[in-house]
Amino acid sequence: MIIKDDFADLEQMRLKHLEDKIIDALIEFDKDKEMQWIGMRFEKVLLETLLKAVEKQISNKPLEQAYVQEEFDSGTDYLCPNCKTLVGAYSDDLDDWCGQDDCCTDCGQKIDWEEKE
Repeated sequence: MIIKDDFADLEQMRLKHLEDKIIDALIEFDKDKEMQWIGMRFEKVLLETLLKAVEKQISNKPLEQAYVQEEFDSGTDYLCPNCKTLVGAYSDDLDDWCGQDDCCTDCGQKIDWEEKE
């Protein structure tokens, strides 16, 4: 029986494979100087843009940053690994999550909360 986590793993594998194929195409493009005429230059920009988009769909763990707010609260802020935008927070005093975004609201990076839940 396949469960949700198996599908998530398959999706991550598919995205990683796609990322590898794009990187290979960019390497080949840079090797073959005859391909680098103006029309193909446009294709390279598209490949680079596609690579950035695919990389953001591959889940990355957030960065942890402890915080203390005077006497009221302490806990951990979780930041996007790409742009350092706040994507989640855990309050030690409340012993509960104050937020957990599935993806960064600023850059779109998918966030992996697997070990944080």
